Amino acid sequence: LASSTEWEKAQSDPRSFESLKQKLEKSVGPGLDRRDFQWPWIKLEGELWDEYPYRFDGWGNGEWSTLNLYSPKVVDVHEAH
Repeated sequence: LASSTEWEKAQSDPRSFESLKQKLEKSVGPGLDRRDFQWPWIKLEGELWDEYPYRFDGWGNGEWSTLNLYSPKVVDVHEAH
């Protein structure tokens, strides 16, 4: 979807950030949308992998997100799996 570098640069550019979120929604829709992912974007690497709360809320290697465990859609998908 996007590299860690692209996500990181988008943090200071609202238009680029919105564009990446739209791209995310297109790739996971219609079942999920941007609200089903963790925000704010936090790049998980190195020691952050083991630090609370980042290990539950970050984006692995800055490229893939942990799903939002409070999203009813995420819970439904998990239970159906």
